[in-house]
Amino acid sequence: MAPTLGQAKRLLWRPLMRDLRDPAAKLFVEGRPNHSELSVEFKSGVRLYLYSAEAFERVRGDGFKLFVTDESDDPLFSDEVFDEAVLPALSDNLGHLIQVGTPKGRGRLFREYRKGQPGEHYDPLYASIQVPAWEAGIIDPAEIERARRTRPKRAFDQEYGATFNAPIGLVYDEWNEERHVCEAHQLPARAEFDDVVVGVDFGTAARGAMVVLGIDRIMVPAVDDLDEGEQSRVWWAEEHSESGLAYADRSGDRMGWWGIARQIQRAWRPSVWYYDPAGGSEDATEARAAGLGRQLAEVLHAIDPRVKVLPADNRVGPGIAAVQQHLHYDDLLKEPPRLRVARSCAWSIKEFASYRWAGARGREDEFEDKPVKAMDHCLDAGRYGLYTHLYSTRRRARRDHTSWEDRAA
Repeated sequence: MAPTLGQAKRLLWRPLMRDLRDPAAKLFVEGRPNHSELSVEFKSGVRLYLYSAEAFERVRGDGFKLFVTDESDDPLFSDEVFDEAVLPALSDNLGHLIQVGTPKGRGRLFREYRKGQPGEHYDPLYASIQVPAWEAGIIDPAEIERARRTRPKRAFDQEYGATFNAPIGLVYDEWNEERHVCEAHQLPARAEFDDVVVGVDFGTAARGAMVVLGIDRIMVPAVDDLDEGEQSRVWWAEEHSESGLAYADRSGDRMGWWGIARQIQRAWRPSVWYYDPAGGSEDATEARAAGLGRQLAEVLHAIDPRVKVLPADNRVGPGIAAVQQHLHYDDLLKEPPRLRVARSCAWSIKEFASYRWAGARGREDEFEDKPVKAMDHCLDAGRYGLYTHLYSTRRRARRDHTSWEDRAA
């Protein structure tokens, strides 16, 4: 399993297909490789499968003797991937898990590594090892020495020395205003989007937010043996972030939240609104959030009875990983970022640049697996829309088949 399907193909499927062109391969392989399933069956009875962490649900229901995860410190490898899919799939056969990857701070993989080392975290079921580049024998020593001289020490220690450096702390560390922010003339018109959704972070006394996301498709060019393909692209098209704003159409001398919602619905014609089911504040309840969802649905159905208003999947880790995946870009592989933020979304741009992991209490240079709850209202709203609409299997059936009117009936 690699973080994404494209990485799985690059890391293993492509070199494996190259090896299978050897005439001697017929002595070992049973039949032809299954390119749609990414699996190969060997004459010994062993079957090899390739998976991606972004679609880890495919693992459920299968059983394995050995499971290997590569680039295992990628944000897509959340605890959920292992706890709900990989480890249960190994239970029947008492299988083994091997996690390989370059360290990216002191997160999940660091905690797994410590279980195989002497000390308070030791677990006899674990074994772990660090292999720096100069011991692996894969990279030319002269190249390693050049990197030592030219790369920042922190980067060299992590990438070549397999060192678990503490992360600097930014959640969206690939955020680059030059690459991710688009000007008004670059933003597609409503008719050019395949779909438009809105994420809502409720708030009155505290700050609340509504973020409009336009969704279209982008072609990913072919690289070596990998075919080109389509992937979703998200345009962070409009934001509304206010504090001290009531839900009524008017709030004093300002437009209230329901007035803003009417304005968004008329201008963008979104198909779905996703709101925080926890209510968006410390004293909120799920019942109160559901009540606000019903009020919002009534406001919007007066404009378009087809629009759906649904509770978002507000899981933080998977949601952040989904946003990180869309922020990622790779110039070498000609992969552009799949998230663009309109220049007019000034509050969101500030939040992307400052959103940080919470520091671990009493442990210098270590961070918790949760972000600091500050400067995050637009990011939360956008995450609700992006993750729930494009990734969350938990909400997909409800999104496709259920609206507030259906549930009332």
